Amino acid sequence: MPVAKSLAKVTKNLQNSRGQIHPKGRKFKQLARATLRDQKLQVSKIKATEKRQNELLVVKFLQEALTTRPQTAFTLEDMKLFIDAYLSRDDEVLVTLRAERRPGRPAGARLQILEEKVKYEKLLFETGYKIPDLSNPDVVKRLREWNGTSGGASIFQWIHVAKGMKELPVKKDVAME
Repeated sequence: MPVAKSLAKVTKNLQNSRGQIHPKGRKFKQLARATLRDQKLQVSKIKATEKRQNELLVVKFLQEALTTRPQTAFTLEDMKLFIDAYLSRDDEVLVTLRAERRPGRPAGARLQILEEKVKYEKLLFETGYKIPDLSNPDVVKRLREWNGTSGGASIFQWIHVAKGMKELPVKKDVAME
């Protein structure tokens, strides 16, 4: 009989047993493994959701930035300007938080979190920020019509735009052999 891995199945099996569970027994170890597995899955699910939400924030910002521009396609420099504008969205808050802090006192939690976030996003821009391919007119049209959901974002073609890039990445046509 296969070992149950999910916490729900293990607890269901344990309900059928009589008496107490011995701390060094097989059923206790099954319960411990299932509990740890369930916790790991919850943590990874939370991280994946957070990552997806951060990507959607960038896309939402780009969608709002495109509403003022009538162009159907954008250059690499335009995309870099959009990313720079996105990265500087918290600058005013950072300036006010730094001004409110008394000299000689440690930075507040909100200030530290914002500084770390800005530092991480700038590092991400150095290595390559994942955004929809705005050089493609179809993607720009879809982005303007996007409803803001993560499922709707799956129709975009994505590229990585780094700060030091000189030209857009070219997709090579792969011939079927």
